[in-house]
Amino acid sequence: MSKRCLALHISLVLAGQVCAQGRTFVPKQPLMAEFRVEDVPGLLSGAQQTTLGRLAALPEARSAYDLAVQRLEAKQQRDRLVREAAAALGIHARVDVPTPADFGLLGVQSFRLSAIAPEGPARVPMRVFAIAPTQRAEGRLALVYERLLARLEGNPRWQPADSVRLDGGPINAYRAVPTGENQQVSPFEYQGAWQARLPGLFLFGDETPDQCGALQAAGTPRRDVALTMHMAGYLKMFQGQGGSLPPEFTALGFDALKTFEWRVSLQGEDVLDEHSIELDGDPRALMATLLQGTAKLPPQALPGDALFQLRCALDLRALWGTLPGLMGQKEQIPAELQRGLESALTGGIAIGVTAPAKGGVIPRLFVTAEIADPAAVAQLLAQVPAEQKKQVTYEGVECTVMTIGNLPPALQPTFCVHEGLLHLTESPRSMRTFLQTRKTGGEAMDIGAAPLPEGPGEVLPSFDLRFDCAAMYRAFYELWLPLYELQVAVTNPTAVRITRDEMPEPAALEPLLGKGRGILRREGKRYLLQQRSALGGVELAALAMTAGPIVMAEAASPNERQNLLSQIGEKKLAEAWPILSSYHTKNGHWPATLGELFQDRRLADDALLLPGDELAEPVVLPAGDTRTIRSSFRYFPETVVVNRGGQQSALLLVSIQPAPYRRAALADSGEQPMLWGTVSSQPIDAFGK
Repeated sequence: MSKRCLALHISLVLAGQVCAQGRTFVPKQPLMAEFRVEDVPGLLSGAQQTTLGRLAALPEARSAYDLAVQRLEAKQQRDRLVREAAAALGIHARVDVPTPADFGLLGVQSFRLSAIAPEGPARVPMRVFAIAPTQRAEGRLALVYERLLARLEGNPRWQPADSVRLDGGPINAYRAVPTGENQQVSPFEYQGAWQARLPGLFLFGDETPDQCGALQAAGTPRRDVALTMHMAGYLKMFQGQGGSLPPEFTALGFDALKTFEWRVSLQGEDVLDEHSIELDGDPRALMATLLQGTAKLPPQALPGDALFQLRCALDLRALWGTLPGLMGQKEQIPAELQRGLESALTGGIAIGVTAPAKGGVIPRLFVTAEIADPAAVAQLLAQVPAEQKKQVTYEGVECTVMTIGNLPPALQPTFCVHEGLLHLTESPRSMRTFLQTRKTGGEAMDIGAAPLPEGPGEVLPSFDLRFDCAAMYRAFYELWLPLYELQVAVTNPTAVRITRDEMPEPAALEPLLGKGRGILRREGKRYLLQQRSALGGVELAALAMTAGPIVMAEAASPNERQNLLSQIGEKKLAEAWPILSSYHTKNGHWPATLGELFQDRRLADDALLLPGDELAEPVVLPAGDTRTIRSSFRYFPETVVVNRGGQQSALLLVSIQPAPYRRAALADSGEQPMLWGTVSSQPIDAFGK
């Protein structure tokens, strides 16, 4: 489409905004899952008035955010170069329904990504992505739409399906081209793909619009972020594949589950993080264990920098009956042992985690359980073999230290019975510190004036969650992030990420991070876990802290790019092999250096260079050759031998960039062996210099 036609088309879209505003695409039932964000401008505006907004406005945090945006944009540009280079070689990427990452949040009013249970012989869920731009940004986002459409228009795997309509009007629809001996499309692949651009709404989907859903009037936006999962949709998919719910689902109690929803919104100056389940009856299996306990919560004062504490009441009878199914065991726990377990403890339990002791990296773990029958507890503890335990005394309390298998020295589980409670720690050192702290009193982890989450329903007294966002970030920044950076420097040196030196120091954030609280509510058959803090719940706080240095690095390595690079590499190696082979035939040996193959232009300058490769190495050229040539493959003139499932290959060229699988390589036989596992993911220096 020319720029002039595109501008005209955008003008028509904007002109039609008034008459078509307020429509959305409603997916068919049964849904499997749905991720949505509504009233994005309202959310962003409201967030500026919260503690999270003040955190984001700090210069240190803003700097890290800007760097992340710049690096992600640069990565997107590199990915585009890879796709273009692949297409020029006749290699086409799989076309998938886009995600919010393709559009970003700027200029977006709302979006909804849905997965619908497959119908008939299909084996994969249908997907629909609906995105509503703001009126001012619609023209700009229309350019993104056109770019995504070009992936279908230029892909030989798809052919136009002009007869497909949406609401009676034409759309951009395509049908998969049959392949293989039977000229069929696999039931594990999509038969169709479509895009539709309506005033105020962009749509993308699998198969056809009629199979996916229909246009309806939009409701009132909720101003939140939510992920909803529907068990009926999953059950339909399993049944369509000739099966039923996996036994693990039943052991978890998911057979009683109608929906699960994770929802994030704003409450006061905090982020409210909610996980809710709706049941079709009474809780069963593991869910009954977590939701039906009635014991009182045991006291547990934590030493040092407490990170997290959960105190709850468990239904032990349900737990012991559920464990075999969870562990994949057909045999039940012996009746006598089960009776002992049920009678020994009340079900009241507390689990606390604190920062590692000075000089350590393993978090300190504290478990406290209320005792119902001291004799039963003594009988159970007596079953620990004598050679795996030793008796010690800390703070006047007799304790038992266990030495189990090949655990590292820092892990020596230690337990004691004291004042009607059973205490367990990960090490003797932690037990000593814990018993010292108990002398000072205290019912639970100190969270200051952290407010309780607000909401409908009855607050259950059997659940109390506490956490310290500031202490979590301090431990992550000072102890665990340096360890990750040592590992990622070897396994993924080109990872797109924010380094520790670019992250805000704890002292800059601690005054605002604060502490948080979590509670459990019940409203009919609906149970709601609510967590409230500056960053939301424990998992959202962890996500916020790790987003730049870890999550970004791991999530920014999509399979599509790796597949294309592997195919491009394989094609380049196949084209280089005749020249290598000819040299060997003529001279009786392989060239001493890769530069000899580029001499006299036998290989093109970019013959062994992958698009956007930051790890490509310079090629040493013969004296007098002033060209700068880089190679994405390291050359081994004496070959390097690798073992692939019992088969050995002598490799001449190996891709410098590690890959989770399908690392491109060329053997001295001309074969390109399929590399996977450690051989594929290890650093290039592991093969040799």
